[in-house]
Amino acid sequence: MTTATVRCVTEDTEPPLSQADRNSLTIVANRLPVHRNADNKWELSPGGLVSALVPVLQNRQGRWIGWGGSCIVSDRTTNLKVDGIILDEVAISKLDFEQYYTKISNGVLWPLFHDRLRQPEFSQDAWRGYRRVNALFAERAAETCPHGGLVWIQDYHLLLVPGMLKARRPDLCIGLFLHTPVPPEGLFQTLPWRDEISESLDLADCIGTQTDDDRNNLVDTLSSLNLNRHTEERRVRCFPISIDSQRTERAARLAESDNRVDALRNELGTNRTIFLGVDRLDYTKGLDQRLKALEYAFESQLIHPSAVRFIQIAVPSRREVEEYQEISSEIDRMIGNMNGTYSGVGEPVIHYHRHVLSTAELAVLYRAADVMVVTPLKDGMNLVAKEYVASRYDGTGELILSEFAGASRELSAATLINPNDIESLARAYAQAHRMRDRDLIRPSMQQMHKYVMRADVYLWANRFLDSLARRAESAHSS
Repeated sequence: MTTATVRCVTEDTEPPLSQADRNSLTIVANRLPVHRNADNKWELSPGGLVSALVPVLQNRQGRWIGWGGSCIVSDRTTNLKVDGIILDEVAISKLDFEQYYTKISNGVLWPLFHDRLRQPEFSQDAWRGYRRVNALFAERAAETCPHGGLVWIQDYHLLLVPGMLKARRPDLCIGLFLHTPVPPEGLFQTLPWRDEISESLDLADCIGTQTDDDRNNLVDTLSSLNLNRHTEERRVRCFPISIDSQRTERAARLAESDNRVDALRNELGTNRTIFLGVDRLDYTKGLDQRLKALEYAFESQLIHPSAVRFIQIAVPSRREVEEYQEISSEIDRMIGNMNGTYSGVGEPVIHYHRHVLSTAELAVLYRAADVMVVTPLKDGMNLVAKEYVASRYDGTGELILSEFAGASRELSAATLINPNDIESLARAYAQAHRMRDRDLIRPSMQQMHKYVMRADVYLWANRFLDSLARRAESAHSS
């Protein structure tokens, strides 16, 4: 990819800011919001983030900058238009992908931001790759963003982009949203590149976090490094992400109406309590603790194995990372042993699936499950919990939720547990099993459903962009 000369706007040469430029929006994210379908044509990818941001970009004739998924680098990069959105592909070499994505994003930042659940492996060579890729994203944004426009950067993959882009284009108003948790100051300080990251974050005009705890951690970190040029709430604020609630509820109603839910329950046993877990196969999700608690419930006779069925969906991810290979093997082993010990003939007590499910398939599971089990050791939000709640439009069902998921701050009426406390989690299983009543309307679920339907992903996007636009207006007027 050739790098164009970037014009830096100064106060002396700043041209008038048109309303169209002021309203323009560029999303900068690790991946483009598209994939190739069976006909080898580009189409929008499924998911709440894409669903929320696509209408905003369409209204603003906006642009999305991201990696297209291929490590084949040429002099030309993809520039295409899908559903009214301009897509700019950033080309990444195989080496840079390994360093930027595998070694730093997933090998250092991900575990560190999740309370150091795994020991990060710091590498200066890999960090140089992370810096190079962030520079590619910043250069592309600097080349293409309209003067005075809004730029919304997504997540921990691109922590250096705010500073790099602001240096090239000080006329832009730059926002960053962190989908992960933000580590406490003490953990953040262990990063060898903490100053470089912090100085970049300090140049963002607006930063969004999932929870107030995350916000406070970030403010403390920036303050401890004598940064945080704007300590007021308007710059670093909590914006809890959500889901397309209406779409999830519609899918659930459709699943119930065409008898797919009854068919699944008949297959599993209508007199049994159906537990459900839906996760990426990741060591942060607490799948091993979840299984240990179920085994404890069986061993201590809190639950008889024949009375329940546990459906676990675990979507493989980051297969090139050693830690993910290890957790995959461990979960396979645990489920194999438990099914061998506790299952009846031809009837596994744990139904384990490792593949991506469609919205329609998930809707059937959400409606069939008596109990949803969400037990991450640490999670920025966890949208599966909100999807289950949105699907329970009749107020039935039970949600067991880790207190270390960001969603627990909003869904506090769920059964909150510490996933590290195996016995307490097992007792929560047993209580949910004892109280099983498919037709019982629970005020707690009604309360959570009402909240999730109102605080959807569109509200999240609009709140963040409104805050970013106000920052832009403030900067322009001053």
